[in-house]
Formats: sequence, structure tokens, C-alpha cells
Amino acid sequence: MISIIIVNFNGGPLLGECVKRIGVCVKVGHEVIVFDNNSADGSVDGLDGPHVRVIRHAENLGFAKGNNKALEAASGSWIHFLNPDILVNEKLNDIYEQVLKNPEDNVLYFTRLADEDGKVQEGRMLVPRLSNYLNRMFRPANTMYWSIGASVLMTRKSCDDLHGWPEDYFMYAEDLDLFYSAQRKGMRIQELDCTLIHMGKVSSGAVW
Repeated sequence: MISIIIVNFNGGPLLGECVKRIGVCVKVGHEVIVFDNNSADGSVDGLDGPHVRVIRHAENLGFAKGNNKALEAASGSWIHFLNPDILVNEKLNDIYEQVLKNPEDNVLYFTRLADEDGKVQEGRMLVPRLSNYLNRMFRPANTMYWSIGASVLMTRKSCDDLHGWPEDYFMYAEDLDLFYSAQRKGMRIQELDCTLIHMGKVSSGAVW
């Protein structure tokens, strides 16, 4: 029912902890698809579980294209794109149950993120267009916002309508583009009542 997609590049032990916590906390029908971008740290070795599938790729495709490749293998009616440095909790299962009972195709959901100390990170950021700054001042109802793409949930139909993640970006700004494109298509952006721990820029740090 839920396909949880994790794109990994040298995620280290946090990837294993992420997958382990999903197995403990998520009770609804789900699958975990780990798309590995040719990691060299052995982070995907030994990943197991009745609902876990690892797809190893021979090169690093980047975040957006990795998500789209994993999406091709997903079978769920809902897709949750999740970073490998996210630690989930039981509240996530409650959220899954809520959206499964009340499915909406025209909504892009995201969860709140907090750092290791529990400080909630900025959830909404203004889409950086001049017209949007004017909207915030004069037409607030038309203002467009975006959020970090570390935990994004939508129906499979919404993914198809958006044609997946924008592959013009190897990494960074693809989440801004995704949220902007969704709103231009008339999709609603909604924050879920769930806070997940975001441990930091694991994969991006390995790149830079």
C-alpha cells in the first residue's frame, strides 16, 4: 500500500538504522526500496527484512534520477520519498493510516523535520520568484512555498502527474522545483502532523 523509497549514496550506518526503524514502527502494508547510487562504504550490505528490496546501480545517478528509477520498481498506491538519514517513529504509521483512509491525489505532503536535539527545522520556504514575493505581500493566498525534500509523500497518481522528480538537477534544488511544479499544476501542499529526526547531510556531505 505504501512504497517507501530511499536513495542512498554512502549513507553509512544511518541507512541501516533508518530501515530498521521503519520495520519496527510501520505496521501498515508497505515495501522499502533502497536505490543505491554505487556506494563504496558497504552501507547497503546486510540490509534485510521481509519488505526490503535493494537496487544497486553501477553509477551515481543523483537524487532525482535515483528516485525516479526506484519509482519504476514501486508497487504501492502511495509513495513516500525518504532520505537515508531520517529516523522515523510510531507517529509515521498513524500518518500512513490517515492518508490511506482519506486518499487525495492532488496533494503533496511533507513531514516536519527536527535535528538530533529536537529543534524543528524550517518547514516552509518561499519559492524565490519576484511574483511570489509580491503575492506574499498582496495576495497571501496565492503564495507558493517549498520544503526540504527529505520526507515527501504523495499518491502514485500524483507522482505520475508530475512525471516524477525533475532530473535537470543532480542534487540540490530538485525539491524546490518539485514543490513549485506541483503548485503550478494546482496541487495543494500540506504539512503532516508528524515530526521525524533528520540527522544531517549524510549523502551530500559525502559528495562535497
